Amino acid sequence: MINQEISHYKIIDKIGGGGMGIIYRAEDTRLKREVALKFLPPDLTRDPEARERLVREAQAASALDHPSICTVYEINQTADEQMYIAMAYYPGETLREKIEAGPLKYDQVFEITIEIVRGLEKAHEKGVIHRDIKPANIIVTDDGFIKIVDFGLAILSGQTHLTSDGVMFVGTVNYMSPEQAGDEMIDQRTDIWSLGLVMYEMITGQYPFKGSNPQSVIYSILHDSPEPIKEHIEDIPENFRKIIEKCLEKNPEERYQSMSALLEDLVRLQRGSDLKPEENVQVKVDKKPSVAVLPFENLSDDRNQEYFCDGITDEIIHTLGHVDGLRVLARASVFTFKHQPPDIKKIGRQLDVNHILQGSVRSAGGRLRIFVELINVVDGYTIWSERYDRKGEDVFSIQDDISRCIVENLRGKLLGEEKEMPGSHTTQNIKAYHFYLQGYYFLNKRSSTALKKGRDYLQQAIDLDPSYTPAYVGLADAYILFAGYELMPPVEAYSQAREALQLALQQDDSLAWGHAMLAIVLWEDSRDPVAAEKEFHQAIDLAPGRALLHHAYAEFLSLRGRYKQALTEVNLALELDPLSLISHVLKGFIYYLMRRFDQAIKHYHAVIEMDPNFITARCELGMTLIQHRKFKEGLEALGKAFELSNGSPMYISRLAYGLGISENREKAKMWLKKIEKMTRKTYVSPFSYAVIYLGLGDKEKAISCLEKAFDEKIYHMLLLKVDPLFDSVRSDPRIKALLSKMGFSDS
Repeated sequence: MINQEISHYKIIDKIGGGGMGIIYRAEDTRLKREVALKFLPPDLTRDPEARERLVREAQAASALDHPSICTVYEINQTADEQMYIAMAYYPGETLREKIEAGPLKYDQVFEITIEIVRGLEKAHEKGVIHRDIKPANIIVTDDGFIKIVDFGLAILSGQTHLTSDGVMFVGTVNYMSPEQAGDEMIDQRTDIWSLGLVMYEMITGQYPFKGSNPQSVIYSILHDSPEPIKEHIEDIPENFRKIIEKCLEKNPEERYQSMSALLEDLVRLQRGSDLKPEENVQVKVDKKPSVAVLPFENLSDDRNQEYFCDGITDEIIHTLGHVDGLRVLARASVFTFKHQPPDIKKIGRQLDVNHILQGSVRSAGGRLRIFVELINVVDGYTIWSERYDRKGEDVFSIQDDISRCIVENLRGKLLGEEKEMPGSHTTQNIKAYHFYLQGYYFLNKRSSTALKKGRDYLQQAIDLDPSYTPAYVGLADAYILFAGYELMPPVEAYSQAREALQLALQQDDSLAWGHAMLAIVLWEDSRDPVAAEKEFHQAIDLAPGRALLHHAYAEFLSLRGRYKQALTEVNLALELDPLSLISHVLKGFIYYLMRRFDQAIKHYHAVIEMDPNFITARCELGMTLIQHRKFKEGLEALGKAFELSNGSPMYISRLAYGLGISENREKAKMWLKKIEKMTRKTYVSPFSYAVIYLGLGDKEKAISCLEKAFDEKIYHMLLLKVDPLFDSVRSDPRIKALLSKMGFSDS
């Protein structure tokens, strides 16, 4: 078939084949890209069961949109009725080929495993069981990413897919689970077993169950125990060995009960935490019940009540987030729909939730009228609704009542037994609480004026109630933002943040966001990455379902150069908050740091499509395009970021850098003079000067400014180790000395 044209595909060469399929590399002549075409072998071209298997493979894989799962473009057939699947082509090798070269190193095994788990977690969420997980069905791409292929044996949980002779498609004998080998009903735990075998084989180079024929292999799977991993290799973490052994428990009830539980232990191992004991429960194939709390609508005549509506939304999200078994969408995603007509089904699809909570608030004469309803996304029917008429000071009990009623109405059908709801309020001073809500309302706006207002409101909350610990954390958050947005000298801002955090955590050490803020201070101010990471771990252990914690940790990891771990954390953040613009930007930024510019650009464009005025995406897009030597498009993006910033020195410096490096030196110097004039009236970071000098090629002045920026503890100095911006000066001994002082010498 080489050089033949099939539809709009031109066959280039054969890249693989087996008993159930032959795969060719081809060119898509329409879209000018390489693809992989999978055909049935000639002897199975007319076999109805083989054709059904190919259709099932295409349907299963195309329904699963995940980076670790092979992308399917279409299924079609030639004029002579040869069926084929067109899918993405991934240069690389199969995991089988890698293992045949010898056991893999632990770090590589871990990275491969966690990507497979994330892909299978997505499949299982959709009710799809692969049933043929094995090294030959895992591709390791040339850039180190994982793709799960061949969903030909996949079924929906609870189905069997018998052939016409009543023989079940059971998968590859060597990787069958005991329940597959015993011809029993299977669920997602069969994939967990098969993955355990793959993990065992990667780390030892040996297959654990031996036999001279299929029957003897099946007997070994059913009755024998694998050789202890320690007999093959001792130099792996003990907890990783325990994870493999738990995957390979013959009794499904003693295995991990879900890919999510397995992923949780892998992430805990990655962070250095102990494995979490899992209570084995009956596996359910239904998706985890989920709810999105839409921003409450302000029906009051007083537009200033907007902060209260946002605050009550935040409090309900926070309270529901503590309910085991309930997935609650994070703030950034739901606030995307603020001031929009609530198209319930569309929102449900976009957020992948099965319930929507919406409400309204009317305030008049010192009384509150709050209406709330819980809606089933599938049919649009209201499950529960309630109206509350209370005094303004009853807001705490109203929030608790709403949260409890939602849980009560979800509990019977979806959650099983009711979980105890934690209290979320740490003040009884209603005025202090309102100041707290107003504080975060303005912090979330991020403009310099709004940030200052937010800081002032949080301070007023503390003045009214000195024991109000969340307000102290909010105040620390404000000062950290002051440092990042260069609204005051960072040394002073971090000092204020540290003082507020000490007061908060001394009173309540269980404040997850407090530990995250402390991690940021320890990293940005004290330059102590070890202590910072410990605080990040503690924060996530306290509130693993909070998207912002995973985002903050991902940013820390990316600046340390630990990109794959960073991608794991930002993906967790996006699962919890899928419409978070800043987390999507962070994912693009991680790809930028990895020098995978095309992928970074794609992510930035996706964010700009969601919000054309999101300044951070515009700026990062521009800097990435400049590094990618696409100067015209890069300068356009940086120019737009500058316009949106209303003349911020930070964005002027990026535009000047782009102009300088693209040989528009005179224009770059013009902006440098403008910055110098601004410095006489307002604070301008020496880091901004360094960026301009790098664009102009003046390394001496750039390094001098970077040394000043280090002394002033400018946040952006943490980019020094990883950002392509500094490639031209990173080998200089003075830069190496700065990196060492910032704790990068051992990373």
